Amino acid sequence: MPNSLIILPQKPDNVTMELIIRAKLLLEHSLSHANESSPIDRMITIHGLDNTVEYILRIIGHHIDFEAVTGKNLDTPELTAIAGELNRFLYDNYSFKLPYLTEIKLLRQVRNLVQHGVVDPAPDLPRFTVIVSRFFKKVLEKIFDICEKEIRISSIVKQVEVKRFVIDAEEQIDNKNYLKAVIACRD
Repeated sequence: MPNSLIILPQKPDNVTMELIIRAKLLLEHSLSHANESSPIDRMITIHGLDNTVEYILRIIGHHIDFEAVTGKNLDTPELTAIAGELNRFLYDNYSFKLPYLTEIKLLRQVRNLVQHGVVDPAPDLPRFTVIVSRFFKKVLEKIFDICEKEIRISSIVKQVEVKRFVIDAEEQIDNKNYLKAVIACRD
């Protein structure tokens, strides 16, 4: 008998939050390369954006317990298959469609052209950086009931004293007080 559906949006548990933090770091790393001008940085950006989308889709599958509920698995490297399965499931059970699905499929095509066709993705970078950033924010809200600002390493630290220092470091980084952030981390 299949497991019952969770109610969406639903806050992530600690394991899922750790995965979401990794996805955010992957997205931020990709975006940092988008601001550089070399062809290699553009290549890294497209790969990173594509990896971010695939990673967050797999996190969604984990969060909604897709395999237990449907009896299907997402063990495929095909991004369009993963996105299609999850989109169908989310729409059928929650009346929610994954945003930017067409653009996500196009991103994989561009990624493949970069990887296998030695294409420079320069003209596509501004569009895809915006799309993936918006996709990430939308699924955080609609599936995980969190906003991007809630994705902090401090959210998974359990020891109270250490958590206080990590929160201080994050606040210092937000305020561009990097030396104070280093000091908080050291402490």
